[in-house]
Amino acid sequence: MGAPILDNVCDLSVHCIRLNDDFVPAVVSFLRGMPNLNILCIRRAGTWIDAETSESSGFGMEYWKLQNLAFLHQLKEVTIEYSDNGSNEIGFARYILEHAQNLKKMVIVLNCETMQSKVVAEIVSRSKMISTAAVIIRVEAQ
Repeated sequence: MGAPILDNVCDLSVHCIRLNDDFVPAVVSFLRGMPNLNILCIRRAGTWIDAETSESSGFGMEYWKLQNLAFLHQLKEVTIEYSDNGSNEIGFARYILEHAQNLKKMVIVLNCETMQSKVVAEIVSRSKMISTAAVIIRVEAQ
């Protein structure tokens, strides 16, 4: 049995420790049931100590392409909070930038300034953006 179809969901906020390797398939399954999603926010819950014990080896671009996420064509705004060594967050952000043609804004939230240059290099400079979205990198104190 697949995930339920949640046609009326247009705005979703997910709070998790991080997009670790065990959690990504569950999130993908959940998102598949939301074809009308316009706003997606993935923020951290818990502590960064909790996040350090979970694996995030990186679901690559090919994985994300195979997921056929129907909401991408109308996604307008995304906020993703990047965790330390959050390669899954980076991969997902790059996938969205390269495939969400109506994206207006992407906000990447960092927990410290030292990660800023790495995240910008990984996400923005290597992405072949399909939209004219504004990409905002924001640092928030813990």
